[in-house]
Amino acid sequence: MVDKSTLANPFPGLRSYEYEDHALFFGRDSHIRALKNKLLESRFLALIGSSGSGKSSLIKAGLIPSLEVSAGHDDWSVVLFKPGAYPVKNLLTALKTRLRKDKGISAGVDLMSSEWSEDTIMNTVKELISAFGRSKLLLVIDQFEEIFRYDLDGGAQKEARSEASIFIQIILNHINQPGEQSYAAITMRSDYLDHCTEFKGLTEAINRGYYLLPKMTMEEVREVITKPVEVSGAKISTDLVDTLLDEITANPDSLPILQHALLRTWGKWAEIPANPEMITLAEYEAIGTMKNSINIHAEELFIQNLDDRRKIAAEKLFKTLIVSGASDTPVLHPITLAEIVKITGIPDYQLLDVIQVFRARGVSFLSPNSNIRLNNDSVIDVTVEKILVLWTRLSRWIKEELDSAKLYKQLSATAQVYQDGRAGLWVNPELQLGLKWQKDNQPTKEWAKRYDPYFERAINFLDYSRKQHEFDLQSQEEKQQKALRQSRYFAILGVGIGMVATVAVLYLTLLQAETRQALRESDTKEQAAQTERKRAEEQSKEATVQSKIAEQQQEIAEQQRLLTDEQRRIAVQQKAIAEKKTDEAILAKQSANLSAEIAGKALLETQEQKEIVENEKKEVLRQKVKVDTLIVVANKQREKADAATEKEKKLRLLAVARSIAIQSYQMPDSKDDISALLAIQAYKFNDKDSPDIFNALSKVADSKTVMRGHSDVVRAVTINAAHTKLASGSDDGTLKIWNLNDLTLRPESYGLPKGIRQDLRSVLFSQDDKSVIAGSDMGYIFKWKDETGNASPDVIRAHKTSIHSLLNIKNILISVSSDGAIRTWKMTDRSLDSVQHIKAAFPILCAKVSPDNKVLMCGSTNGKVLSFDLDNLKKAPTVYTFLQFGTQVSSLAFSPDGAKLITSNNYGSLHAWTLADNALTGAVNTVTGRHTSPVNSIIFSPNGKLMATCSYDGSVHIWNYKDILLQQQPIVIRDYDNWVMGLCFTADSNRLISCGADKSVRIWDINTDQLYAKIFKTVKRNFTTDEWNTYIGKDIDYQKILPTE
Repeated sequence: MVDKSTLANPFPGLRSYEYEDHALFFGRDSHIRALKNKLLESRFLALIGSSGSGKSSLIKAGLIPSLEVSAGHDDWSVVLFKPGAYPVKNLLTALKTRLRKDKGISAGVDLMSSEWSEDTIMNTVKELISAFGRSKLLLVIDQFEEIFRYDLDGGAQKEARSEASIFIQIILNHINQPGEQSYAAITMRSDYLDHCTEFKGLTEAINRGYYLLPKMTMEEVREVITKPVEVSGAKISTDLVDTLLDEITANPDSLPILQHALLRTWGKWAEIPANPEMITLAEYEAIGTMKNSINIHAEELFIQNLDDRRKIAAEKLFKTLIVSGASDTPVLHPITLAEIVKITGIPDYQLLDVIQVFRARGVSFLSPNSNIRLNNDSVIDVTVEKILVLWTRLSRWIKEELDSAKLYKQLSATAQVYQDGRAGLWVNPELQLGLKWQKDNQPTKEWAKRYDPYFERAINFLDYSRKQHEFDLQSQEEKQQKALRQSRYFAILGVGIGMVATVAVLYLTLLQAETRQALRESDTKEQAAQTERKRAEEQSKEATVQSKIAEQQQEIAEQQRLLTDEQRRIAVQQKAIAEKKTDEAILAKQSANLSAEIAGKALLETQEQKEIVENEKKEVLRQKVKVDTLIVVANKQREKADAATEKEKKLRLLAVARSIAIQSYQMPDSKDDISALLAIQAYKFNDKDSPDIFNALSKVADSKTVMRGHSDVVRAVTINAAHTKLASGSDDGTLKIWNLNDLTLRPESYGLPKGIRQDLRSVLFSQDDKSVIAGSDMGYIFKWKDETGNASPDVIRAHKTSIHSLLNIKNILISVSSDGAIRTWKMTDRSLDSVQHIKAAFPILCAKVSPDNKVLMCGSTNGKVLSFDLDNLKKAPTVYTFLQFGTQVSSLAFSPDGAKLITSNNYGSLHAWTLADNALTGAVNTVTGRHTSPVNSIIFSPNGKLMATCSYDGSVHIWNYKDILLQQQPIVIRDYDNWVMGLCFTADSNRLISCGADKSVRIWDINTDQLYAKIFKTVKRNFTTDEWNTYIGKDIDYQKILPTE
């Protein structure tokens, strides 16, 4: 039984074989012989092959050991190195290192300076080479293509290219020296051969020593698999060997993947003691085979070794190592650690943690190897290109990066054309895609430089497109609503009035006709009744007369009874006639009474009709009131429409203001004052707190003062109580005092005691301005009493680690540290007397005192906020935990009124929390205008109107605090190309002071009214009509800036 615990894994995995591994290097014997012969024959060897074909391993574990064995170790001095972005510098370092190792010589040559001339460099190299004496000196430049691969910007790019030319000339001079002592060998990917034609003499040398690495035969690959196992004292099954040979035949360029699978298979076999002595298919399949071993291994590393913050850092790191090449294909892009920090905005310590995981021994996804110490100039690269395809998560990241780069290039190109006046703003769907890209990727200026340097122009174009789109939508919606309301109103009003009027007219007409007819009928009947009544009365009278006559005749007849029969007959007839007349008179009277009754009824009906007519008249009046009311409403609607038109006009002016502000900001300085005119007109049109307006005014007014006096990162700034002095603390171990009344004076420099070297992380003036105090990265407090800075400070060992905050309350100093301790000190003329020493449960990053001096609020590294009662610090703090805190609270601040607490998390987001009696209620608003990296400082202006923040993303943001919850975009100052560490306001709130990693202290004029006044004094003319029409627009009335011109 083999004791597996004593066996070392014989496979290198994704890294190349080193010289020390030559005893385990098999399968290349014929290639080694051919290489050696080629080198000895031409004194120059160019080993060319595809990525992952084994070039570096063949040189380091094959050719170099073969040369030493055949000629004797002492006859050869081999200097092996990678050229990187600065090949001459790396050559000098490699030569000095080899001289110390082989000859025991410590070369007295300084590292190369940028001021060295070409002759100085040549002489220095010649001096170092001559120190090797009569030994055969072989210069091995591994991964020669690196001198073509590194894309540097601006002057650095020119410097690197010049250095590459000098480097190649050194190599050519070396191999063309007389004698047999000078040799050189390079390894290079075949896809970089075309680049060699740009350097005179290099193509000829390559043609002389050219060796194209052939593919390995199946027997050679079998040796690669089986021989290291046998040498190590173990066995491997035939089935497994045959399976591996079949898979490598299908993928002949996958030798590193084979080595990685063998490394992982051996590891799986070794970790299970109960397994048999022979490595079998079971272990190979357990690691996922060649097809999935990379993906499984990478996911294990990503999930098991990285917390949430470092997972985000890993994603950004790998995306940074890829750029979009021709036809939007992924291209590996080695880059220095310092550049990665700039591009990602992630602190270097987080990136280093991720890099260590992926370059560890047995992993080697990234280079350089784990035995090489990293610094800011270290170049980070993916070791094997096939990882890009085999790691599924990385493939997804690459696609996202390529899509992001493609969209940014489209955006930047359109912004350029728009600036030239040959294209319009983006609209949907392009605008929606662009806004989603910006939100999801949070691109930085440094990232954008890889594809197009005009990042701000592109982002301003996208932002202006968004604002114009919102303006257009709002205008269109208001117009539609207005038109709809007007059409609906007038339609209803017209129909209503028409119907009411028509009905009223028709009804009144009908009513009047009926009334007149009723009155006529009533009058007719009344006249007829009166006529009949008169007739009846006359007939009654006549009947009475006739009756009397009859009676008289009867009396006469009685008296003349004896008259003749004729007279008697006549009398009877007359009586009959009289009776008939009487009956007729009675009937006529009855008829007259009936007619009178009918006339009465008709009169009654006429009265009712009159009442109905009166009611109708009243209804018509009511309808008239309604119509009058509708007219009033219509007038109000017209007023609203006029107001909407005025608002639309105002929005149009706002849009124009933003446009010309952006043009002014992007416009180069000119003699014709056009950029100043645009900035002034933008100020007149727009809200003075608009970020675009501020940027334009600030640029034209040249409103910043840059003060340099430190030699390292400036961490903190503060102003004394009299507002006459500014203190700045730096990693260079000095504290500078600047005169705010005369910034041209050199600052007073306060140094640390002799023998002490510490970084200053926080600074504070005492309340009486007689002392200045600083906290260091090692937990020390330094207190200077002498204002000249000559006296040595008092030194107090206060904490174990960095002091992040120093606070003053009623002559009591509070110091807060990442060691989790809070200490209070009484300040005396002599020194600091310790009052209390409180241990918090968590490391603390930031702290602020509430406006009423009752509460100390602290932010921790584990995403919690701790609230301490200043009257009783020993009382356990109230601990708040909210999702918005993220994994660390990097900075916090109380609003001046004590109603809000502003916090920032590790992602750069800002949140405003509602306070009740200095306690968080849980009510929160997200502040618009987040940073892309952790925030280092949150402060409020002395007048309470402004809030400012700074961040590792290299920017300063400024808000009008009263509008901070109204989704107001902040003013963004992006003048830094590195971290911004600290902020403070001047007493009048008109200037903002910042400090950062560029070793400077900067003072910004931020009062837009004052900036406007400053520019206005410099302007000597108005817009011409053509300029107005070009920049402002023909649809806007011309305005003079100088009314007297």
